[in-house]
Amino acid sequence: MFGKLSFIPLSVVLVALSIGISGCAYQPGETVGQNPVARKFTWFSYLDGRDIRENCTQGSPLRLRAVYNGIYDEQIRTYDLKPRLGEAGAFDLSVRVIGEADLSEIKVGRFSQLLDPWRGAGAKTILRSKDAELFVNALRSDGVLMAAPEGMELHSDDFYWIVSGCIEEKWAFHAFKWPDSSFKSAQFPVLLTGWDMTGIAINPPRKVFGIVNPQRRPEETRADFQVRISKEGLWGIIR
Repeated sequence: MFGKLSFIPLSVVLVALSIGISGCAYQPGETVGQNPVARKFTWFSYLDGRDIRENCTQGSPLRLRAVYNGIYDEQIRTYDLKPRLGEAGAFDLSVRVIGEADLSEIKVGRFSQLLDPWRGAGAKTILRSKDAELFVNALRSDGVLMAAPEGMELHSDDFYWIVSGCIEEKWAFHAFKWPDSSFKSAQFPVLLTGWDMTGIAINPPRKVFGIVNPQRRPEETRADFQVRISKEGLWGIIR
């Protein structure tokens, strides 16, 4: 389904998946890490910020999403900012950190608990309007409101940030790849770290040579994909 020599446009991938899988596109209100099975089929839609882009019109409130890929199989961090229901001037920042599954933590009280090691850890922080303004200003300073680095390719074994959002009723999308200078100088991750209550340290960037984890047996499945950035979102996928 995914070619090895050329990129498949994201829109084609999502349509193809939807034929066989109900609801493959990420839906607003879902928690991306809560259902590990669904995450496999909605991840690219979530990373693309498709749900935010489709609802970013005149009168739309501030919505922001930042995703950190610290080698997909080792750590993913997601940050979703949206207005807090029933409380003007307040925002919910939902954070989830998904890492390598600890199979020693499997509980067998209920069938649904079998997936717990793959759900990751989550936390929520309430931000005020001045915090959200600080976040937007940092994103603006980091170039998120400018055109995305078209043609940039991001592998699942890379370290990168992808930011999407509806800012001042306009769609914004950008990517930062380590060790580029834009990644190293970005200020918004510093703010997110201060608001992150999961207690889990970020997986810091490092040089990776060859196989990420030499202890993996060849027959074991691991994430191996690559996405390409367009001016306004993900353009395509190799898997």
